[in-house]
Amino acid sequence: MATVASLFPSQAEASQAIDAMAGTEFASVVTDVYEGDLADDVGEVPPIGIPAGGSILGGASPRAILDNRLTGLNDEELSSYLIQSVELGRGVLVVADVEDSQAGALAAFFRNHGGRTSTER
Repeated sequence: MATVASLFPSQAEASQAIDAMAGTEFASVVTDVYEGDLADDVGEVPPIGIPAGGSILGGASPRAILDNRLTGLNDEELSSYLIQSVELGRGVLVVADVEDSQAGALAAFFRNHGGRTSTER
């Protein structure tokens, strides 16, 4: 599985991209959408070093663990940037898990719809 995370400038653009997925090979892809204050959406921060999946990220701060858990990306700096952008009202984050074979195409799809997109396999 691969994770595709895309930051859209507005809720309207994120919605348009998600709606446009309906008529494509991505129609069955489930997306998570994050906007505004994420603390209400995610609940408690897991204990240091133990994200929701149970794997250990040595030396990672609770904030970095939470950011990585939300984005599905292992890149702490990128995850932090994406989450901070959302919390500061600078965008809406759309995250999708897809088969490795679909990741590049979904990333391109999101880019074509105005998202700044990252993929991790």
